[in-house]
Amino acid sequence: MNIILIGFKASGKSSVGKLLAELLDFIYVDTDSLIEALFHKKDRLSLSCREIFELKGEEYFRDLETEVLKELNGLNNAVLSTGGGAVLREENKILLQELGKIIFLDVPLTALEKRIEKQNSPLFRKKVIPEIYMERYNIYLSLGERFVVDANNTPMQTARKIYNHIIRDIKSNENDEYDEDEDEDDENDDEYDDDGDEE
Repeated sequence: MNIILIGFKASGKSSVGKLLAELLDFIYVDTDSLIEALFHKKDRLSLSCREIFELKGEEYFRDLETEVLKELNGLNNAVLSTGGGAVLREENKILLQELGKIIFLDVPLTALEKRIEKQNSPLFRKKVIPEIYMERYNIYLSLGERFVVDANNTPMQTARKIYNHIIRDIKSNENDEYDEDEDEDDENDDEYDDDGDEE
């Protein structure tokens, strides 16, 4: 099982993802780091995602992102944090859904704006943040299980809440499987009793 964290820039996917991976005893995978490594392999330059985006443009950056997601096929027992725009391509949506359980970290827009202001991102200027946010919000909702993040919570508090939610889901699924096994046993018992009556 893999857990894929999606959400807007500065929603805490990386910081929460690392902590969640520790709690689950999973490996942690950051697609931004993989994109940077892939770019270095191709162009022999060590640049950050932000620098790649500025130098090569969004289309080139998204191509690298898609290539990285394809290479993750077969990944297991991992927490994967993705870039905020990873969900914009239809191909990426399919790749993410095939990778595992998707969780959308839903952080209030006002909190996101404050965090992004400090980062001086080339794509995000204050006047367009709400526009980009609304453009992507419904995509996040359609892909992942919505997890509302309290902006006042620490990354560890958020990670623990997601961890508890995942564990409850796992136990619930195990109980469902156990109930099905019991039903099968009951059916077998009925068949056995019928045979006995005939004798």
